[in-house]
Amino acid sequence: MFSYNDIYLHCYNHMYVYRSLFLGLLYGSVWWNLPTGLQSAAVSGRLGLLFLNIFDQVIFSFATIALIFTERKNLYRELENKSITPTGYWLSVWIPQALIFIPVTLLLAIIVYFMSTLRNGFQYFITYYFILLMVNYNGMFIAILTSSLTSSIQSAVSVFSVILVFSLLYMGFLIEFSILDHWQEKWIPYLNFMRYAYQGLCLNELDHNGDISNTDYLLSYKVLKFRTVSLGSCVGLLVLFMLIYAVLSMLANHYVKHKV
Repeated sequence: MFSYNDIYLHCYNHMYVYRSLFLGLLYGSVWWNLPTGLQSAAVSGRLGLLFLNIFDQVIFSFATIALIFTERKNLYRELENKSITPTGYWLSVWIPQALIFIPVTLLLAIIVYFMSTLRNGFQYFITYYFILLMVNYNGMFIAILTSSLTSSIQSAVSVFSVILVFSLLYMGFLIEFSILDHWQEKWIPYLNFMRYAYQGLCLNELDHNGDISNTDYLLSYKVLKFRTVSLGSCVGLLVLFMLIYAVLSMLANHYVKHKV
């Protein structure tokens, strides 16, 4: 019988915890006790760490694709028997994962934040954790959307990979906004939820941080252009992107059917 509990048990795997524990310790040891002041590593180390934090959370969404295709035959059979509705199935896919992401993301955030000695202050830690959680949720709903629109796991992984590479390129770390062509700069970064995640994490860590020098120049309009959107706006836009992807994934799951 295909049920909510089947999905929940499938998702609730100790590997989620082990993964967060391992990566948290790995990142914390590599970026152990980040320096402050005038040292170049004070900024470059933080930028690299925050970039990998976002990349890692999105990569986790590949597991969602595998889950959906594993259960697709069972889903269609249960839909024919009217044992479950498309909306019920959609809820049963993302709610258990969303609940699991809360503690496992918190575990990783605690380890990384305090081993790396990121910015001191509870409000900064909570913002860091919330942004990582929103990255997880955005990635999850994009994975559900791509899986619902494609007929095979190979196609879904390919589409998701293209979205991932596009998002990484235009998030502000690999390519600074200041060197983008004018036509790209005008619209591409604004369509990328990872841009707002990275920008939010950088503003949360560096903006008006008295322990690190030269952050005003780095975050200015001429270099990273991260002050064109405030930290509060970045967080709000992450939530908005999540809601958009959630609605699109629900509609795709409801109306798109594939042969199995």
